[in-house]
Amino acid sequence: MVKGYTYDFNPGRRSFHVISSVREKARNADEVAFSNLKAVFFVDSFEGKKERPVSQDVTADQAEIDSSIKVKATFHDGETMTGTTLAFSRDREGFFMTPFDKASNNTRVFVIFNAVEKMETWK
Repeated sequence: MVKGYTYDFNPGRRSFHVISSVREKARNADEVAFSNLKAVFFVDSFEGKKERPVSQDVTADQAEIDSSIKVKATFHDGETMTGTTLAFSRDREGFFMTPFDKASNNTRVFVIFNAVEKMETWK
């Protein structure tokens, strides 16, 4: 797991750079290839919220979130994530998902298609 800040994340590319602190210079950045990841997590804090379990349940309120596509991604390692996406295309490396669980530390997730074993969608 790599934790840090990125200054050049672009879902249309195959990699991006990560630095460990906002004060670190770009020349010290590590290049991270999407092919080595299952997802990129955009978080509230690097410490996380370990004391609370992640909810995968879709409540009635969450199921009626605008006109976005509801998605459940099951990764090769068995982990599942549920949320919404505006669109996705298999021609890209992955897609952005906003988790259903609004109390989660994850504010947005870029899911890498090669790490997904099964994907379910519904409106």
